[in-house]
Amino acid sequence: MKILLNNITIMERIRQDNGDLQALMNGIRDHGLMNPITVMENDGHYVLIAGFRRMSAVQVLGETEIEATVLSPVDAEELLRLEIEENENRKEFTDSEKVAYAKKLRVIEETKSRKRMGGHNKSEDDSSMDKNP
Repeated sequence: MKILLNNITIMERIRQDNGDLQALMNGIRDHGLMNPITVMENDGHYVLIAGFRRMSAVQVLGETEIEATVLSPVDAEELLRLEIEENENRKEFTDSEKVAYAKKLRVIEETKSRKRMGGHNKSEDDSSMDKNP
């Protein structure tokens, strides 16, 4: 699915050094985006889960939208946990990277909570308030 770049929120990144984008930009220019970015839907917008370098390269190339895989909050949480596990096996996270992970996880949990709360019947909530003095 194509998503407008302006509709994607980028949270604090876990990995801080993205390296040189030139080779990636050349590949996207020559062959197109081979691997879509991954986002989570959040109140009509999207939160980037994976693909910051790809997204950055596409922006530098002047594109306004990008191909993306949209995950539910539950899937996004699992993907984030897998990303952390994979990266921990390569190199220990810095304290700031651990904080970034916690922030990303909090957004996922808040989104899951809002979706659960959306299933409540407002009239039931209002009537229970009337019963308590």
